[in-house]
Amino acid sequence: MKLMKPLKKGDLIAYIASSSPAEQDRAQACFATMERDGYRVKVMPNAWGRDGMFANTDELRAKDLRDAIEDPEVRMIVNIRGGYGAGRITPMVPWRDLVSAGKLLCGFSDTTAFHLAIQAQGGVSLHGPDALAFSRERPAWMWESFHNSLVGGDPFVPSAPAAEPLVSGKAKGRLVGGCLTLICDAIGTSREIDCNDAIVALEDVGERPHRIDAMLVHLLQACDLGRAAGILIGAMSGIDEKREDDLDPTWLEIVRGLLGSLGVPVMVRAPFGHVPAYLTLPLGAEVEMDADAGRLRLSKPYLKG
Repeated sequence: MKLMKPLKKGDLIAYIASSSPAEQDRAQACFATMERDGYRVKVMPNAWGRDGMFANTDELRAKDLRDAIEDPEVRMIVNIRGGYGAGRITPMVPWRDLVSAGKLLCGFSDTTAFHLAIQAQGGVSLHGPDALAFSRERPAWMWESFHNSLVGGDPFVPSAPAAEPLVSGKAKGRLVGGCLTLICDAIGTSREIDCNDAIVALEDVGERPHRIDAMLVHLLQACDLGRAAGILIGAMSGIDEKREDDLDPTWLEIVRGLLGSLGVPVMVRAPFGHVPAYLTLPLGAEVEMDADAGRLRLSKPYLKG
């Protein structure tokens, strides 16, 4: 694991729009909050564009991200929103340079494409709030987790809700994962997830139950999910609502059927993913998992400097 650099007051945060078009008005609350907390904000020049269903052309979205990585003043990069499009530009970005510079990157959902690329380089990135997350009320523990993750505090704040045990036990390993759809999209690429001896965190939104089943089966067959040290299932939002009849399994029944007999600890309904409040997860960091307590904790620091 490559240690990344913590943020300090006065550090510069660059905001990019790497996926779907970003709403400038909704992002202002984030910029104001981060400036009030003592950081400087830089919105990259192509963030407010539009090219069809994307925030800009692939080339311009990738350029903003490359320029933020190359700018020595930028200490952290945050995606303004998710949506779709990050995977298209991931091969156009020097991830090794980002990790070598120790720069944090934050976002979730479609930003999983970037998290996987950083994990493949041995770095740590933050599966946490994008800029639009600041445009609505959130509980205090969510912001405590986020701010702690920037400066070296505990992102797994005790005031956050605990996960539920599905399979008892404890485990230790690298925390990897993100949005299940994006993880499956990356199979066969240079950023394919490495589940071996890892704590694998998975969440998704709006998929039909059979798609959750198919993607988990694909991870089991293609990426040795069964060799994980432990599995953490976050929010599976809007999945059960897409059941066509009572014969369709719930997402929890699917998870229990596929993952319950692997012989590793499994937690479900962990507070991360597409939900109103969520923890910031330091993906790539070394963590310990206690399924019975429904908690993660850091086993090693991931920030230094």
